[in-house]
Amino acid sequence: MGFPWTLQGYIFREMGKTFLLTAVGMTGVLGLGGGVMNMMKLGEVTPSQLLRLLALLLPVAAALTLPIAALFSATSTYGRLSADNEINACRSSGINLHVLFLPPLLLSVIAGAVTFVFSNYVIPRMVHHLNEVVSQDAGTYIQQRLRRPSGITLNNRFHIHADRFDLDPVTKTRGVLEGVSFLEADGEDWIRYGTAQAVELGFVRGEDKVDVWARMVGVSFYDKRDDQFVELEYKAIPSYELPAGVPLKLRFLTLGELLEFRERPYLWQDVRRAIQSLRKAVGRRMVYDELVRDWQEAGDHTIVLREPGRQLLIQSERAARQPYDGGIELMDVTIEEEALPGRRELHFPRVVLELAGGDRIADAGVLVRTYAEVVENGRMVERALDTLGPIALPPELVTRIDAVSDEDLLSGPAGAPNAAGEDIKRMQDPVVRSRAAAREEIAATSREIAGVLHQRMSFSASVLVLVILGAALGILLRGAHVLTAFGISFIPSLFVIMLIVMGNEMCHNAVTHIAGLAVMWVGIIVVGLGDLVVLFGILRR
Repeated sequence: MGFPWTLQGYIFREMGKTFLLTAVGMTGVLGLGGGVMNMMKLGEVTPSQLLRLLALLLPVAAALTLPIAALFSATSTYGRLSADNEINACRSSGINLHVLFLPPLLLSVIAGAVTFVFSNYVIPRMVHHLNEVVSQDAGTYIQQRLRRPSGITLNNRFHIHADRFDLDPVTKTRGVLEGVSFLEADGEDWIRYGTAQAVELGFVRGEDKVDVWARMVGVSFYDKRDDQFVELEYKAIPSYELPAGVPLKLRFLTLGELLEFRERPYLWQDVRRAIQSLRKAVGRRMVYDELVRDWQEAGDHTIVLREPGRQLLIQSERAARQPYDGGIELMDVTIEEEALPGRRELHFPRVVLELAGGDRIADAGVLVRTYAEVVENGRMVERALDTLGPIALPPELVTRIDAVSDEDLLSGPAGAPNAAGEDIKRMQDPVVRSRAAAREEIAATSREIAGVLHQRMSFSASVLVLVILGAALGILLRGAHVLTAFGISFIPSLFVIMLIVMGNEMCHNAVTHIAGLAVMWVGIIVVGLGDLVVLFGILRR
């Protein structure tokens, strides 16, 4: 007897119709019913933006619904065939029942492949496009808000109405509001209201946010608290953040990007920030070492700090390093300051030199904190006096610090105390702590990447075993009824998905990382064994 191609085509057409209807229905419910839209926290959009957003968001819903739709279509189709005794007819005709599982196998391969492509390429690119649609044009956001009766709110404090908004058509990073009336509130209470000739706006886009700064020009307002009218040439509005779509996460990267970051974790943004923090800690230590070296080599024990228009000559016979951070402490200090409008000489019993300001060494400077002894309540105590600086670092020193490679920054002891609790003080060293934090961030990034890769692969592979099991159980239980088919489909799917989610969470922890990877595949292995038992055991009998 030849291969039953006609029968295979008939079964595949029946499964295909159920699959398409189920996929379209579930995708529509999940994508248009608010689930995905609410996750993205979109806010107000124009009709054209809404259509583009729907085109971008529906693939997210499709990636989740296609495997379930394939499982449901296989279960209901083979359940109906069994309920109508068509399976018995095939068996009586001498057709091997295992041959009848070619259509669900083909459908599962198609659904699994589409899910894999969506998870690894379509959805990550959708997230990037979503950010562009929603928040790349901050000017459109401002215009839409101005059309509302309540106007636009800046920094949760200034409620503004404007007659006109002009956006720079080239850069789209600056704009001007004209004909402005505003109300300034403090919580629920208003404190000022008035008008302004214009409000200048600027937009600075980051990786996951848009910073907005603003300044009012030609301001006239009534101050309720002081009960007076005020006119100002300028009035600044503190900067604040606009939402920038979906924050960049590892789970939103394409397969190629994940593999690249797995090979080069130093490029990932969280690792970059941790290494930048380590670089500043190491740079701070290098600055202190340089200052102490200058003090030791100088014949009069003088440290010179200079920047354009200003110079400090700090002379002291005694110097010491502060514990843990390595800052410099000087005793019996004389400071000669040369700056406009003249020169002065200061004397202090104690001075501390420390690095302050900026997230980067290039933005930091040396701050001189001065202390003196005063009498309070009949006893001598030390009080902090004025601070001098910060004085910018020499460019050559900044260049030398920036030239230290990431590998050199991360080399050295990790800083963890041993089992006996030794080296606890060493862990309080900022360099040791920053190095340990950077290493942990690299390890955490590698674990998360592995979890995302295995999650995507296991979810796509689960379609293969689930659809086959659904078709076999549909035959055994005669699951032609919709509720029966749904129950048969839901239980194994829920089991596999729960294990995948649980395993992915376990992957983030260093202790349970390997176990988490195994848990994600356990459900697929169990369902695969169930396929073998049903196909070659129960159905054969």
